[in-house]
Amino acid sequence: SNGSQHNQQQQQYQRSSSSIRTRIAVRVTFCIVCTLFAEFFSSGFVHIVSFIGCFCVSIVGFVLPPLFAIQLSNQHNKMGRSSSGEPNQNGDVENEMFFCDAAILVVGVVATVITSTLTFRELMMRA
Repeated sequence: SNGSQHNQQQQQYQRSSSSIRTRIAVRVTFCIVCTLFAEFFSSGFVHIVSFIGCFCVSIVGFVLPPLFAIQLSNQHNKMGRSSSGEPNQNGDVENEMFFCDAAILVVGVVATVITSTLTFRELMMRA
């Protein structure tokens, strides 16, 4: 029993060290790609920062909040059902909120795509 526990611990350690190596490799590769990208467009560093800011702010401001609201609403609806499986009495309000969140999510994705595309085009024109 003691020997099998030791083998299991050793296998778990090997898996976790492999996972750590993979994470490190991905991060190092990402840093190298970002460095090469910045070097290639070094004259337009401001535009690169502008593109990253445009993309990130759009995602954080317009896409993630309604997406999280939809996920939380779905979790709440699953937990809010009675033992007979019938939905609670607030179904109409919840449907309205879902469609409102979905509409905001669509607008956020469209805004992110448009602003990122325009900023990237400007970046390419100046490079």
